[in-house]
Amino acid sequence: MRRLLLVYLGVRVFWLLLALANGLFPYGADVASWQESDAGFRYRRLENRFFDPHARWDGKAYLQISYLGYDDGWEGRSNTAFFPGYPWTVRTVHRAIARPLLPEAWSESLELKFHLAHGTSTLAFLLALFLIFGFFKERYGEDLATKACLLLICAPTSIVFSCVLSESVFLLALIVAVRLAQRGWFFSAVMAAAFAASVRVLGALVAVPVFFIILERMEWRWRDMGVKVLYFLLIPWVVMGVMLRMAEVNGSAYAYFHQQREFFGHLVFPDFRGLWEIIDPRGKGVWHLARDLLQVGVSLLALGAGWRLWRLDRERPFRLAILAMVAVLFTVPLLSGALLSMPRYVAVLFPLYAAIASLLRGRAWWAFLAASLALQGTLWLLWIHNRPVLI
Repeated sequence: MRRLLLVYLGVRVFWLLLALANGLFPYGADVASWQESDAGFRYRRLENRFFDPHARWDGKAYLQISYLGYDDGWEGRSNTAFFPGYPWTVRTVHRAIARPLLPEAWSESLELKFHLAHGTSTLAFLLALFLIFGFFKERYGEDLATKACLLLICAPTSIVFSCVLSESVFLLALIVAVRLAQRGWFFSAVMAAAFAASVRVLGALVAVPVFFIILERMEWRWRDMGVKVLYFLLIPWVVMGVMLRMAEVNGSAYAYFHQQREFFGHLVFPDFRGLWEIIDPRGKGVWHLARDLLQVGVSLLALGAGWRLWRLDRERPFRLAILAMVAVLFTVPLLSGALLSMPRYVAVLFPLYAAIASLLRGRAWWAFLAASLALQGTLWLLWIHNRPVLI
């Protein structure tokens, strides 16, 4: 595990230096611009060279929710397009640590608030990495666990785990739910799944692997589930609570779904048009083509890794739960309308990293790892320069 942390530290420090060294492209407003709630609040650049790339795309909306809360938007667009689990975690860290320990001038500074959001994502990923390593070590042995976690660190899309985005916290909630269910702490596992549902609506599907793990631990005796089935009511209650909170802001409990459908083309399930759109090259610019090529490549790799996982997990406990988790968390976003961020959805499917690592040995392994890290660096540079390849 120590070697993994050193690799992570080395990779992150190098990318941080790239972000700090970059000053060749024009910036927009200053660091306070994420406070604005006009139509462009999600895409406004920040003047600080470190802040800007780490709060790309959805990041400024999360910052806004963290410290200013939800608003009713401008011309129909609102930050209710995002679930609150991650930004409220950042707000909790700010109130629990920064306010009691620091002078008000420091604790309320925008720079500190940004660093707390960035630090929350980074710490959540490191905690998730620790738990995932333990999961893989129990299941596949230490060698494969190390390789799989190295691949997780060096994967091209893993840059999102160190940005002001929800992926790190969601990944942590996912692995915590799985590990608690494996240990037989069923109510705690469902609570972790409910927290995942507060981070993103797709998190409600974390109930699927938790349910199958519980059932397998009971040797598939359905009647023994008893009152434990009622635990799962916590998940829709959390989702409904988020929807009611959004209704207080703009008068509609369906604000999230409206935003996702109207402005992003998501949450129309099942919708196969998104699959056609990413392979149809007509009318696309170079960056649009690059983005869809990345989406197709990552999706195909995930499908191949899923097939390998089916064979790798043969005769291992909780096989159905792990496969079901990967299947639902991959298929639902794939068939939910416009496809913009499939690489980010695939990035959190941690069992796939073990499946890929199990196929690679010797020079092939090192070549694949080097190519993966090189592609991560390329995507990071494009991310810094605000190129819409990884969104």
